[in-house]
Amino acid sequence: MSAMECKNCQAIVADGIERCPYCDTRNPTNYASAMIVIHRKPAYAGRMQKATIVVNGTSVSKLSNDEAMAFDLPFGQHVLEVKFAGQFTKPRLELNLTAPKTQIYDIVMGFWGFSFKAR
Repeated sequence: MSAMECKNCQAIVADGIERCPYCDTRNPTNYASAMIVIHRKPAYAGRMQKATIVVNGTSVSKLSNDEAMAFDLPFGQHVLEVKFAGQFTKPRLELNLTAPKTQIYDIVMGFWGFSFKAR
């Protein structure tokens, strides 16, 4: 096994390992994808309903208040959306992934619905 840089923390790790021992990134030497982390910030409004996370038109998860999820997306263009019963807006995040860096987004509940905020 050869040594490579982790795509997230740049630590030197063995090629092909499942998780980085330093930052816990999945597939740390897979440079064909980027990790996306979505965190639903806690809020009083809508706290009892789950927000559906949709990636490229496919539902991938439902998040409750203060929950997070992480997933890998291949390089290229992708669309992330949040669906929530009764919201007036349709938050949409268009990504063009070209580097293997982890990207973190918060979903924030406002008066009219959710919005994405990059960290």
